Amino acid sequence: MAEEWPKIEGPRRHKWIGIARHYPKMTPQQQERLQSRMKQWASMTPEQRTQVRDRYKKLKEMPPEKREAIHRKWKEYEGLTEEEKKTLRQAHPVRPAPQPGKTLTPD
Repeated sequence: MAEEWPKIEGPRRHKWIGIARHYPKMTPQQQERLQSRMKQWASMTPEQRTQVRDRYKKLKEMPPEKREAIHRKWKEYEGLTEEEKKTLRQAHPVRPAPQPGKTLTPD
């Protein structure tokens, strides 16, 4: 976080300060989850972070019933075995997001 701190702007700084204040009151499981997510976030490229922020913003703008449906499907996915998840990923590969200014052409 020390390397990133100078690049973080006001509202995001306040968010992180709040997280740091709340951290000692978290359960060990909550602390572990936060640390895991921070490591995952730190390993992402700036482009990946932008994509995640965009998806989060779109999710927040969805009607509550649509968000609930997505949440339900995610819980179902989490309940699958690793083999079932692998089969699903192979059947529905994730396509990379189009880059701004680039036109997609069929293969």
